[in-house]
Amino acid sequence: MSVTGADAPIRLLFIEKDSDYANWLQLEMRGFKPVRFAPVHVDSLARALEHLKQMSFDLVLLELELDDSQGLDTYLRLHTLTTELPVVILTGNENLEAATEAIRKGAQDYLVKGEISAKSIIRSLLFSLERHKTWLTLQRLSLKDDLTGLFNRRGFLSLALHHVKIAQREDWETMLLFADVDNLKAINDSYGHAEGDQVLRGVGDILRDTFRTSDLIARLGGDEFIAFAVNTTESGSQNIISRLEERIQEHNHELQKYQLSISYGVAIFDPNTELSLEEMIAKADSELYKHKRSKRKSS
Repeated sequence: MSVTGADAPIRLLFIEKDSDYANWLQLEMRGFKPVRFAPVHVDSLARALEHLKQMSFDLVLLELELDDSQGLDTYLRLHTLTTELPVVILTGNENLEAATEAIRKGAQDYLVKGEISAKSIIRSLLFSLERHKTWLTLQRLSLKDDLTGLFNRRGFLSLALHHVKIAQREDWETMLLFADVDNLKAINDSYGHAEGDQVLRGVGDILRDTFRTSDLIARLGGDEFIAFAVNTTESGSQNIISRLEERIQEHNHELQKYQLSISYGVAIFDPNTELSLEEMIAKADSELYKHKRSKRKSS
């Protein structure tokens, strides 16, 4: 999205407990030209997290001091679900230390209330959006799988370690899914490697439709895929698997030459469990082979 033209409006999640301040800034944004903003205002972190699960945004403007969260912890809890969204911090003079630390943790900028005009806030948001887009482009060159657009092995491992630490700190359960494509070699041999590549792209699309945007999804290489969902209970994991099976069936309904089959293993982890990321992956991998063996026995 270009921030200099009159394209689609910029979708901003504005998290601010002071309704007068929020109304003033939103009015200023709506009058700003030529860029159009579509701000959504919420007054608590809980409401912000719900909106992030349900809606798509381009960037976030975040007040650190909320009724349900204060200081640096506000940014860190939000960042769990916004790793690919630019976040600009709003703060008072008493919060400068927390705001500076938020910048070190990945926030794009911090603005001190009372010391900056609405026009300067808007310019900071636009510059932050452009900087973040440039950063994402560079990140994707090294952390993304060219074929599917998912994270590659390097990208997954680097980000998953961060997510594990957050889950342990927040006392969140996590789900790890390890999957591979059944009989991909046969598809390559029968229809060519271009068709095999299309199968892998299709699996990537299925996983994107199955998991949340905040979850980590990667192609580790070959026909192996992995997904890591933070703050997911055992019942939530079952819902994810149900969605996965539905997406596979929908995908196969469109195919004529062959049917896509995916084997997977799922492992749920208590945040207090002393397991490394490698041990978690190994456990899910073991469950995958149990699933694969059961499918062979029933065929």
